[in-house]
Amino acid sequence: LSGIASSKKLMDLQKPGSMGGTYAGNAVACAAATATIKAFHEEKILDNVAARSKQIFSFLNDLKSSGTKAGNLIEDVRGSDLMVGVQFANPELQRDSSNTAARNGQSQPQIAPKIVQECVKRDMLLLSTSVFDVLRFIPPLTISEEELSQACNIFKESLEAVAKEM
Repeated sequence: LSGIASSKKLMDLQKPGSMGGTYAGNAVACAAATATIKAFHEEKILDNVAARSKQIFSFLNDLKSSGTKAGNLIEDVRGSDLMVGVQFANPELQRDSSNTAARNGQSQPQIAPKIVQECVKRDMLLLSTSVFDVLRFIPPLTISEEELSQACNIFKESLEAVAKEM
């Protein structure tokens, strides 16, 4: 299901039928969209997203400012609603002011992939980005407070395990 928005002037230039396509409205797609919108209202999905967003950002920012070795690995927490990125700062790279590896085109060690591995050991999947040392939290919009608390605890344990090895 898709939609097109344009000025009347531009739309009047189109011949009838020229704006159809694979994702054009049909009875089944429209019924599914209507049911989804209804479920969002009835189940108060956006209220849950707002509450869980506050929960995860609070947790991550508190962890970042905790002053612990693990917390100090967090350089930035960013995102919107339930799409959250955690950027890491590798203290070993900060100590190496010459940054020889970067100048020689060598890849630098990253923290995020190590945390992903630790989280997997604890039965939680997270995504790390390709070349940036960032983890992405993208939970379902229906995640409960308890489920997110469990995920936050697993993340903290994993971050602490990685910090301990550094």
